[in-house]
Amino acid sequence: MLKPFLNEALLELVLVLWLGLRVLAVCPSVCSCSRSHREVDCFRRSLRELPDGLQHNILSLNLSHNQLLHLDDRLASYTHLRVLDLSHNRLSRLPRGLIFLN
Repeated sequence: MLKPFLNEALLELVLVLWLGLRVLAVCPSVCSCSRSHREVDCFRRSLRELPDGLQHNILSLNLSHNQLLHLDDRLASYTHLRVLDLSHNRLSRLPRGLIFLN
């Protein structure tokens, strides 16, 4: 009698974990994202600052054609980031934390 209950409980746990991970994969509302949410396109969104809600494991971030004046050190926490487009903004300097980009 206990085995069917355990199988059902295990299935429910797997479902909850899977749904929870899907909910965590959120794209910032002002941007568009790939299915995996690892490629984020915030092109021409009139952004003045880095959007909230970026996943820690993003690979590509397009912030081009916005109104960014400065960037805070949060970008340094995106250590998986391989492509960062900051062209056509109003930036006068970049944070030192961006040296991890090749």
